[in-house]
Amino acid sequence: MLTKVRLIILLFFSSIIWAESIDSPLIDKEGDIIAYYDKDWQLTNNKVASGFYRKLLKTENNKYLVQDFYSDSNTKQTNPFWITHPEELTSAKVTQQDIDLLIWSVDGHKQEQLTYKDGKLIYIVGWYKNGQKSYEGGLDNDQRQGTWSRWYQNGQLGWQGQFVNNLKEGKWSLWYPSGQLKVQGSYRHDYKQDLWFYWDELGTKVKEEQYKDNEKIAQWTSFDN
Repeated sequence: MLTKVRLIILLFFSSIIWAESIDSPLIDKEGDIIAYYDKDWQLTNNKVASGFYRKLLKTENNKYLVQDFYSDSNTKQTNPFWITHPEELTSAKVTQQDIDLLIWSVDGHKQEQLTYKDGKLIYIVGWYKNGQKSYEGGLDNDQRQGTWSRWYQNGQLGWQGQFVNNLKEGKWSLWYPSGQLKVQGSYRHDYKQDLWFYWDELGTKVKEEQYKDNEKIAQWTSFDN
């Protein structure tokens, strides 16, 4: 009878150990590829052309350091980043954590930085191949919010304006690559409103337009010096 009880206890603890090994299959696989994806970030069984793969770099205090790579070139697609929820180890979508995810292009230049809060994308910054900033702005529920800016490759600001729920709102300005102001006006709910001003590349004002709900109602092209 005692032997039978011992056998039951042994089997019980063996089942616990086996269950833990199933729930945590990656603990002893640091450095291994843990997931493959196609070009649309859908999971696949093997490496595919134009796809991606993910490596587990390290585990520490129930956190997992991972990094994504391009399948074709084996170059990095992201910087290493921590995942705090095991169920997200192979997920292409961040849903439960705060991270700054740095994205690299296939040819090796810094491309984007995505800032997540509670798993939601709240800010994005992009760069040109030459390292100059390309665009920057905030998001809320996947809609552009607040100030957004776009730069030329020479580093000069190209345009800047406000968004509210993905609609242009308030003052907007556009510049030439030289830095000379090109266009300035206002939006309300994505519609041009009130006076819009236009300059040539030498800084001479060439036109004024009056708008109401995106409809041009007046225009002036002659001005007193």
